[in-house]
Amino acid sequence: VGALLTAAPGIYNERYIISPKQFEYTNTAYALMDAHVDTGTVHHDITFGFTGSGFLFLRGNDSPGTIIGSSNVEAPASIPVPVIPGYFDVLSRKSGQFLSNYLIGDQITFDPQWSALVGVNYAEIHAFGKTLPAGPQTLAPTSGNTYDYTQGQASPSASIIYKPLPKLSLYGSYIQGLAAGGTAPDTFSFNNVTKAVTNAGDQLGPSVNNQYEVGAKGTFGDLYLTAALFRIEKVNEETDPSDFVYKKSGQEVHQGLELTATGKLTDDLTVVGGLTWLQARIDQSKAIPADDGKIPFGVPEQEARLYLEYAIPGIQNLILSFGANYFGRRPVDTLNTGFIPDVTTFDAGLRYEPELWGRRTSFDLTVSNLFDKNYWGSVSDYGEGLLLGSPRIISFSARVSF
Repeated sequence: VGALLTAAPGIYNERYIISPKQFEYTNTAYALMDAHVDTGTVHHDITFGFTGSGFLFLRGNDSPGTIIGSSNVEAPASIPVPVIPGYFDVLSRKSGQFLSNYLIGDQITFDPQWSALVGVNYAEIHAFGKTLPAGPQTLAPTSGNTYDYTQGQASPSASIIYKPLPKLSLYGSYIQGLAAGGTAPDTFSFNNVTKAVTNAGDQLGPSVNNQYEVGAKGTFGDLYLTAALFRIEKVNEETDPSDFVYKKSGQEVHQGLELTATGKLTDDLTVVGGLTWLQARIDQSKAIPADDGKIPFGVPEQEARLYLEYAIPGIQNLILSFGANYFGRRPVDTLNTGFIPDVTTFDAGLRYEPELWGRRTSFDLTVSNLFDKNYWGSVSDYGEGLLLGSPRIISFSARVSF
Protein backbone atom coordinates (compact mmCIF):
# COMPACT_ATOMS: atom_id res chain seq x y z
CA VAL A 1 0.00 0.00 0.00
CA GLY A 2 1.33 3.44 -0.90
CA ALA A 3 0.29 7.07 -1.35
CA LEU A 4 -0.03 8.65 -4.80
CA LEU A 5 0.02 12.43 -5.06
CA THR A 6 -2.76 14.21 -6.98
CA ALA A 7 -2.92 17.57 -8.72
CA ALA A 8 -4.78 19.12 -5.76
CA PRO A 9 -2.32 20.54 -3.16
CA GLY A 10 -2.01 18.25 -0.14
CA ILE A 11 -4.38 15.60 -1.50
CA TYR A 12 -3.20 12.05 -2.19
CA ASN A 13 -4.80 8.73 -3.05
CA GLU A 14 -4.06 5.53 -1.16
CA ARG A 15 -3.55 2.60 -3.48
CA TYR A 16 -2.35 -0.96 -3.27
CA ILE A 17 -0.06 -2.76 -5.70
CA ILE A 18 0.45 -6.53 -5.62
CA SER A 19 4.08 -7.50 -6.19
CA PRO A 20 4.99 -11.07 -7.13
CA LYS A 21 7.89 -13.01 -5.67
CA GLN A 22 11.38 -11.87 -6.60
CA PHE A 23 14.90 -13.22 -6.38
CA GLU A 24 18.15 -11.45 -5.58
CA TYR A 25 21.66 -12.88 -5.82
CA THR A 26 24.72 -10.96 -4.60
CA ASN A 27 28.40 -11.95 -4.70
CA THR A 28 31.46 -10.00 -3.63
CA ALA A 29 35.21 -10.56 -3.86
CA TYR A 30 38.31 -8.60 -2.99
CA ALA A 31 42.08 -8.96 -2.88
CA LEU A 32 44.18 -6.16 -1.39
CA MET A 33 47.84 -5.81 -0.47
CA ASP A 34 49.72 -3.26 1.65
CA ALA A 35 53.32 -2.15 1.25
CA HIS A 36 55.49 0.22 3.30
CA VAL A 37 58.31 2.03 1.51
CA ASP A 38 60.73 4.81 2.52
CA THR A 39 62.20 7.15 -0.10
CA GLY A 40 64.73 9.23 1.79
CA THR A 41 62.87 11.03 4.58
CA VAL A 42 59.46 10.44 2.96
CA HIS A 43 57.38 7.44 4.08
CA HIS A 44 54.83 5.68 1.83
CA ASP A 45 51.97 3.40 2.93
CA ILE A 46 50.73 1.87 -0.31
CA THR A 47 47.55 -0.15 -0.86
CA PHE A 48 46.67 -1.81 -4.17
CA GLY A 49 44.38 -4.54 -5.38
CA PHE A 50 40.90 -5.42 -6.59
CA THR A 51 37.34 -5.27 -5.26
CA GLY A 52 34.27 -6.47 -7.08
CA SER A 53 30.58 -7.17 -6.60
CA GLY A 54 27.79 -8.69 -8.67
CA PHE A 55 24.04 -8.31 -8.29
CA LEU A 56 21.40 -10.31 -10.18
CA PHE A 57 17.70 -9.57 -9.82
CA LEU A 58 14.64 -11.43 -11.15
CA ARG A 59 11.05 -10.37 -10.68
CA GLY A 60 7.58 -10.29 -12.19
CA ASN A 61 5.32 -7.40 -13.10
CA ASP A 62 3.41 -5.57 -10.39
CA SER A 63 -0.35 -5.57 -10.66
CA PRO A 64 -1.98 -2.29 -11.72
CA GLY A 65 -2.42 0.07 -8.79
CA THR A 66 -5.92 0.09 -7.29
CA ILE A 67 -7.18 3.25 -5.55
CA ILE A 68 -8.84 2.52 -2.17
CA GLY A 69 -9.46 6.07 -0.89
CA SER A 70 -8.16 9.65 -0.69
CA SER A 71 -6.68 11.69 2.15
CA ASN A 72 -4.77 14.88 3.02
CA VAL A 73 -1.08 15.27 3.89
CA GLU A 74 -1.87 17.56 6.83
CA ALA A 75 -4.73 15.37 8.18
CA PRO A 76 -4.33 11.73 7.07
CA ALA A 77 -7.58 9.75 7.01
CA SER A 78 -7.94 6.19 8.27
CA ILE A 79 -8.68 3.90 5.31
CA PRO A 80 -9.80 0.28 5.93
CA VAL A 81 -7.46 -2.48 4.76
CA PRO A 82 -8.85 -3.82 1.47
CA VAL A 83 -9.51 -7.44 0.56
CA ILE A 84 -6.70 -8.17 -1.87
CA PRO A 85 -7.20 -10.86 -4.54
CA GLY A 86 -4.54 -13.43 -5.37
CA TYR A 87 -1.89 -12.72 -7.97
CA PHE A 88 0.12 -15.18 -10.04
CA ASP A 89 3.88 -15.22 -9.65
CA VAL A 90 5.26 -15.07 -13.19
CA LEU A 91 8.84 -13.90 -13.68
CA SER A 92 9.02 -11.34 -16.48
CA ARG A 93 12.27 -9.43 -16.06
CA LYS A 94 15.91 -10.08 -15.23
CA SER A 95 18.55 -7.45 -14.57
CA GLY A 96 22.11 -7.44 -13.32
CA GLN A 97 24.92 -5.12 -12.36
CA PHE A 98 28.58 -6.07 -11.97
CA LEU A 99 31.14 -3.62 -10.59
CA SER A 100 34.92 -4.10 -10.73
CA ASN A 101 37.48 -1.79 -9.11
CA TYR A 102 41.24 -1.85 -9.62
CA LEU A 103 42.89 0.56 -7.22
CA ILE A 104 46.18 1.89 -5.95
CA GLY A 105 46.59 4.47 -3.21
CA ASP A 106 49.53 6.00 -1.38
CA GLN A 107 49.52 7.70 2.01
CA ILE A 108 52.61 9.90 1.91
CA THR A 109 54.10 11.26 5.13
CA PHE A 110 56.56 14.12 4.55
CA ASP A 111 57.05 15.09 8.22
CA PRO A 112 55.01 15.15 11.45
CA GLN A 113 52.94 18.09 10.14
CA TRP A 114 52.44 17.44 6.41
CA SER A 115 51.05 14.38 4.64
CA ALA A 116 49.02 13.53 1.54
CA LEU A 117 46.76 10.83 0.16
CA VAL A 118 46.85 10.18 -3.59
CA GLY A 119 45.36 7.39 -5.62
CA VAL A 120 43.60 6.24 -8.72
CA ASN A 121 40.75 3.77 -9.14
CA TYR A 122 39.70 2.15 -12.40
CA ALA A 123 36.02 1.25 -12.10
CA GLU A 124 34.11 -0.79 -14.67
CA ILE A 125 30.34 -1.28 -14.60
CA HIS A 126 28.52 -3.93 -16.61
CA ALA A 127 24.73 -3.68 -16.43
CA PHE A 128 21.94 -5.37 -18.36
CA GLY A 129 18.20 -5.79 -18.33
CA LYS A 130 16.20 -8.46 -20.16
CA THR A 131 12.54 -9.15 -20.79
CA LEU A 132 11.96 -12.85 -20.14
CA PRO A 133 9.90 -15.04 -22.46
CA ALA A 134 6.83 -16.84 -21.19
CA GLY A 135 7.27 -20.19 -19.47
CA PRO A 136 9.56 -21.59 -16.75
CA GLN A 137 12.61 -19.39 -16.08
CA THR A 138 16.20 -20.15 -15.15
CA LEU A 139 19.33 -18.11 -14.55
CA ALA A 140 20.65 -19.00 -18.01
CA PRO A 141 21.18 -16.11 -20.48
CA THR A 142 18.08 -15.12 -22.44
CA SER A 143 17.30 -12.97 -25.44
CA GLY A 144 15.28 -9.77 -25.35
CA ASN A 145 17.80 -7.24 -23.99
CA THR A 146 16.29 -3.86 -23.15
CA TYR A 147 19.72 -2.48 -22.21
CA ASP A 148 23.21 -3.93 -22.00
CA TYR A 149 26.36 -1.87 -21.56
CA THR A 150 29.89 -1.98 -20.16
CA GLN A 151 31.68 1.23 -19.28
CA GLY A 152 34.92 1.96 -17.44
CA GLN A 153 36.57 5.08 -16.07
CA ALA A 154 39.84 5.87 -14.29
CA SER A 155 39.07 8.17 -11.34
CA PRO A 156 41.78 10.09 -9.43
CA SER A 157 41.65 11.28 -5.83
CA ALA A 158 43.95 13.47 -3.76
CA SER A 159 44.07 14.96 -0.26
CA ILE A 160 46.53 17.18 1.55
CA ILE A 161 46.66 17.16 5.37
CA TYR A 162 48.30 19.70 7.67
CA LYS A 163 48.61 19.22 11.45
CA PRO A 164 49.31 22.55 13.18
CA LEU A 165 48.84 20.72 16.52
CA PRO A 166 49.34 17.03 17.35
CA LYS A 167 45.55 16.52 17.81
CA LEU A 168 44.28 18.90 15.12
CA SER A 169 44.26 18.25 11.35
CA LEU A 170 43.27 20.57 8.51
CA TYR A 171 42.66 19.04 5.10
CA GLY A 172 41.49 19.58 1.55
CA SER A 173 40.46 16.80 -0.83
CA TYR A 174 39.17 16.04 -4.31
CA ILE A 175 37.55 12.74 -5.30
CA GLN A 176 36.25 11.66 -8.67
CA GLY A 177 34.10 8.57 -8.98
CA LEU A 178 32.09 6.51 -11.44
CA ALA A 179 28.46 6.05 -10.34
CA ALA A 180 25.90 3.66 -11.77
CA GLY A 181 22.97 5.24 -13.57
CA GLY A 182 19.47 5.33 -12.12
CA THR A 183 16.55 3.10 -13.13
CA ALA A 184 13.67 4.59 -15.11
CA PRO A 185 10.35 4.65 -13.19
CA ASP A 186 7.18 3.00 -14.49
CA THR A 187 5.15 6.21 -14.76
CA PHE A 188 5.71 9.97 -14.62
CA SER A 189 3.35 12.85 -13.80
CA PHE A 190 3.79 16.36 -15.19
CA ASN A 191 1.28 19.21 -15.40
CA ASN A 192 -1.46 16.89 -14.13
CA VAL A 193 -0.73 14.33 -16.86
CA THR A 194 0.44 10.83 -15.88
CA LYS A 195 1.85 8.51 -18.54
CA ALA A 196 3.91 5.34 -18.74
CA VAL A 197 7.64 6.02 -19.09
CA THR A 198 8.91 4.89 -22.50
CA ASN A 199 12.05 3.20 -21.15
CA ALA A 200 10.51 2.06 -17.84
CA GLY A 201 12.77 -0.31 -15.91
CA ASP A 202 15.89 0.49 -17.95
CA GLN A 203 19.05 1.54 -16.16
CA LEU A 204 20.94 4.53 -17.54
CA GLY A 205 24.65 4.32 -18.21
CA PRO A 206 27.12 5.36 -15.50
CA SER A 207 28.36 8.92 -15.00
CA VAL A 208 31.27 10.66 -13.31
CA ASN A 209 30.75 12.51 -10.00
CA ASN A 210 33.09 15.10 -8.52
CA GLN A 211 33.46 15.85 -4.81
CA TYR A 212 35.43 18.70 -3.22
CA GLU A 213 35.90 19.04 0.55
CA VAL A 214 37.85 21.15 3.05
CA GLY A 215 37.64 20.64 6.76
CA ALA A 216 39.14 20.18 10.19
CA LYS A 217 39.31 17.23 12.59
CA GLY A 218 40.49 17.40 16.16
CA THR A 219 40.43 15.78 19.60
CA PHE A 220 39.63 18.06 22.52
CA GLY A 221 39.72 16.26 25.83
CA ASP A 222 37.57 13.17 25.27
CA LEU A 223 35.65 14.67 22.35
CA TYR A 224 36.42 14.10 18.68
CA LEU A 225 35.05 16.98 16.57
CA THR A 226 34.88 17.43 12.80
CA ALA A 227 33.76 20.26 10.51
CA ALA A 228 33.65 20.07 6.72
CA LEU A 229 32.56 22.24 3.80
CA PHE A 230 31.72 20.12 0.75
CA ARG A 231 30.53 20.35 -2.85
CA ILE A 232 29.29 17.36 -4.86
CA GLU A 233 28.54 17.55 -8.58
CA LYS A 234 26.62 14.66 -10.11
CA VAL A 235 24.52 14.05 -13.21
CA ASN A 236 20.82 14.88 -12.90
CA GLU A 237 18.38 12.24 -14.18
CA GLU A 238 14.71 12.89 -14.93
CA THR A 239 11.85 12.01 -17.26
CA ASP A 240 11.46 14.36 -20.24
CA PRO A 241 7.76 15.33 -20.54
CA SER A 242 8.16 15.87 -24.30
CA ASP A 243 8.70 12.16 -24.98
CA PHE A 244 8.37 10.53 -21.50
CA VAL A 245 11.88 9.08 -21.77
CA TYR A 246 13.97 8.91 -18.59
CA LYS A 247 17.35 10.48 -19.42
CA LYS A 248 20.37 12.41 -18.15
CA SER A 249 19.68 16.14 -18.02
CA GLY A 250 22.06 18.72 -16.54
CA GLN A 251 23.54 18.19 -13.11
CA GLU A 252 22.76 18.28 -9.41
CA VAL A 253 25.02 20.42 -7.21
CA HIS A 254 25.01 19.58 -3.48
CA GLN A 255 27.02 21.87 -1.22
CA GLY A 256 26.93 22.52 2.48
CA LEU A 257 28.43 22.22 5.94
CA GLU A 258 28.64 19.11 8.14
CA LEU A 259 29.51 19.08 11.86
CA THR A 260 29.96 15.97 14.02
CA ALA A 261 30.88 15.24 17.64
CA THR A 262 31.80 11.88 19.20
CA GLY A 263 33.07 11.10 22.67
CA LYS A 264 32.50 11.76 26.35
CA LEU A 265 31.04 14.96 27.77
CA THR A 266 31.59 13.62 31.30
CA ASP A 267 32.77 10.31 32.75
CA ASP A 268 29.17 9.05 32.64
CA LEU A 269 27.76 10.82 29.57
CA THR A 270 28.68 9.83 26.00
CA VAL A 271 27.52 11.73 22.92
CA VAL A 272 27.38 10.96 19.18
CA GLY A 273 25.82 13.65 17.01
CA GLY A 274 25.88 15.43 13.71
CA LEU A 275 24.31 18.35 11.86
CA THR A 276 24.19 18.99 8.11
CA TRP A 277 23.14 22.17 6.31
CA LEU A 278 22.68 21.40 2.63
CA GLN A 279 21.96 23.52 -0.41
CA ALA A 280 21.10 21.22 -3.30
CA ARG A 281 20.02 22.59 -6.68
CA ILE A 282 19.41 21.36 -10.22
CA ASP A 283 21.49 23.14 -12.84
CA GLN A 284 21.32 23.26 -16.67
CA SER A 285 18.33 20.93 -17.00
CA LYS A 286 17.39 20.42 -20.64
CA ALA A 287 14.53 17.95 -20.21
CA ILE A 288 12.62 20.29 -17.87
CA PRO A 289 14.18 23.80 -18.03
CA ALA A 290 11.85 24.96 -15.24
CA ASP A 291 13.77 22.65 -12.88
CA ASP A 292 16.81 24.96 -12.93
CA GLY A 293 17.45 26.29 -9.44
CA LYS A 294 14.99 23.83 -7.86
CA ILE A 295 15.78 21.39 -5.04
CA PRO A 296 16.04 17.75 -6.21
CA PHE A 297 12.95 15.91 -5.01
CA GLY A 298 13.24 14.11 -1.70
CA VAL A 299 16.40 16.00 -0.56
CA PRO A 300 16.20 17.69 2.89
CA GLU A 301 17.99 21.01 3.41
CA GLN A 302 18.82 20.21 7.04
CA GLU A 303 19.44 16.98 8.94
CA ALA A 304 20.50 16.45 12.54
CA ARG A 305 21.00 13.46 14.81
CA LEU A 306 21.87 13.24 18.50
CA TYR A 307 22.53 10.08 20.51
CA LEU A 308 23.33 10.12 24.22
CA GLU A 309 24.33 7.32 26.60
CA TYR A 310 24.29 7.84 30.37
CA ALA A 311 25.85 5.37 32.80
CA ILE A 312 23.52 5.61 35.80
CA PRO A 313 25.58 6.36 38.95
CA GLY A 314 25.30 3.85 41.73
CA ILE A 315 23.92 1.10 39.45
CA GLN A 316 26.85 -0.70 37.89
CA ASN A 317 26.58 -1.70 34.19
CA LEU A 318 23.17 -0.04 33.65
CA ILE A 319 23.12 2.46 30.76
CA LEU A 320 20.28 4.74 29.67
CA SER A 321 20.21 5.95 26.05
CA PHE A 322 18.32 8.70 24.24
CA GLY A 323 18.24 9.71 20.59
CA ALA A 324 16.74 12.54 18.53
CA ASN A 325 16.46 12.61 14.73
CA TYR A 326 15.53 15.69 12.68
CA PHE A 327 14.79 15.76 8.95
CA GLY A 328 14.08 19.06 7.21
CA ARG A 329 11.30 19.58 4.71
CA ARG A 330 11.68 17.78 1.36
CA PRO A 331 10.13 18.57 -2.04
CA VAL A 332 7.75 15.96 -3.43
CA ASP A 333 8.31 16.85 -7.10
CA THR A 334 10.95 18.32 -9.37
CA LEU A 335 9.20 21.70 -9.65
CA ASN A 336 9.00 22.07 -5.84
CA THR A 337 5.24 22.70 -5.86
CA GLY A 338 4.85 20.81 -2.57
CA PHE A 339 6.97 19.73 0.39
CA ILE A 340 6.88 17.00 3.03
CA PRO A 341 6.91 18.85 6.40
CA ASP A 342 10.01 18.64 8.58
CA VAL A 343 9.86 16.09 11.38
CA THR A 344 11.62 15.19 14.63
CA THR A 345 11.45 11.72 16.15
CA PHE A 346 12.88 10.41 19.42
CA ASP A 347 14.30 7.05 20.54
CA ALA A 348 15.08 5.66 23.99
CA GLY A 349 16.73 2.59 25.40
CA LEU A 350 18.04 0.78 28.43
CA ARG A 351 21.06 -1.55 28.38
CA TYR A 352 22.34 -3.80 31.17
CA GLU A 353 25.84 -5.30 30.79
CA PRO A 354 26.62 -7.67 33.67
CA GLU A 355 29.23 -10.40 33.72
CA LEU A 356 27.45 -13.74 34.21
CA TRP A 357 29.31 -17.02 34.77
CA GLY A 358 32.50 -15.34 33.62
CA ARG A 359 30.96 -14.19 30.33
CA ARG A 360 30.26 -10.61 29.27
CA THR A 361 26.54 -10.28 28.53
CA SER A 362 24.24 -7.54 27.33
CA PHE A 363 20.47 -7.07 27.60
CA ASP A 364 19.05 -4.29 25.40
CA LEU A 365 15.58 -2.75 25.44
CA THR A 366 15.08 -0.11 22.73
CA VAL A 367 12.10 1.98 21.63
CA SER A 368 12.27 3.68 18.22
CA ASN A 369 9.91 6.58 17.46
CA LEU A 370 9.18 6.82 21.18
CA PHE A 371 6.06 9.01 20.87
CA ASP A 372 4.66 7.09 17.86
CA LYS A 373 4.92 10.13 15.59
CA ASN A 374 2.97 9.91 12.32
CA TYR A 375 5.10 11.29 9.49
CA TRP A 376 6.08 10.85 5.89
CA GLY A 377 9.39 9.00 5.69
CA SER A 378 10.41 9.60 2.09
CA VAL A 379 9.36 10.32 -1.48
CA SER A 380 9.33 7.34 -3.83
CA ASP A 381 8.92 6.70 -7.53
CA TYR A 382 10.48 9.99 -8.62
CA GLY A 383 8.00 12.28 -6.96
CA GLU A 384 4.87 10.19 -7.53
CA GLY A 385 4.44 8.53 -4.17
CA LEU A 386 4.99 9.00 -0.44
CA LEU A 387 6.18 6.36 2.03
CA LEU A 388 5.06 6.41 5.64
CA GLY A 389 7.69 6.66 8.35
CA SER A 390 8.20 3.77 10.76
CA PRO A 391 5.80 3.62 13.74
CA ARG A 392 6.87 3.04 17.33
CA ILE A 393 8.93 -0.16 17.46
CA ILE A 394 9.87 -1.87 20.74
CA SER A 395 12.63 -4.48 20.64
CA PHE A 396 14.57 -6.57 23.14
CA SER A 397 17.80 -8.48 22.57
CA ALA A 398 20.25 -10.50 24.65
CA ARG A 399 23.90 -11.18 23.79
CA VAL A 400 26.63 -13.34 25.31
CA SER A 401 30.34 -13.07 24.42
CA PHE A 402 32.44 -16.25 24.20
